[in-house]
Amino acid sequence: MTFMASVHAKSMSTILLAFQDKAVVKTLFKNAGENPQLQAMIATLRNMYDSDNVLEKQAANVIITTCLTYVHLFDLFELSQAYDLKNITFIGELIIRDNAIAAIYTGHKFKLNFNEATPTQQAHIQDKVTQVLQSILTQETARLTANSWENQYQNDVLSLLQLGIDRTLTLLGLENTMALVFKATTPSTTYTKINAQVVDENQFTHDASQYTVAQHNTENMDSQDYNF
Repeated sequence: MTFMASVHAKSMSTILLAFQDKAVVKTLFKNAGENPQLQAMIATLRNMYDSDNVLEKQAANVIITTCLTYVHLFDLFELSQAYDLKNITFIGELIIRDNAIAAIYTGHKFKLNFNEATPTQQAHIQDKVTQVLQSILTQETARLTANSWENQYQNDVLSLLQLGIDRTLTLLGLENTMALVFKATTPSTTYTKINAQVVDENQFTHDASQYTVAQHNTENMDSQDYNF
């Protein structure tokens, strides 16, 4: 999974360098590093990864591979749509599908650990995940509001984030107490493309879970199967 993430990061860097020179790309990375909303989201997830609680680590991984993937690929799909760059669209679709596999596997491991936790521990992780998702929703709303270009797509992006939140909680098997706030009433072409991939991912999740139950005893996996 670490290798897969590094391939995705390299793909995104290659796309940036294909459209801009290195100086501009460095500025983009610098701006991202200084963006308060992005850094707040990163800090929140980093705290979960740094926790001694394996459930928090696994939940953070599912959050990244679902809702944050959908949201932060929006610009990539918008670019490919504007310039009819089919190869870039394919890369975006591939990233979503790859992350779907990672999220399904990690979500399964989370559920096994969750079932072994005490009621107090279960209540803690339910509250923790809900708080983190609410924080991400707040920070992403602020980021879009502050960005004049992306602000025009705010409803689409936040609707994708809402889809991701729902997917995250479903994969983790947690109660969804977050009300549906955003829904794209007149979705853009980019939103429709990403949403179609999410729908395909739902079907993949169903097919993969049926295959797992029928043919594999995944409960025999040990803690070394996924090293956080």
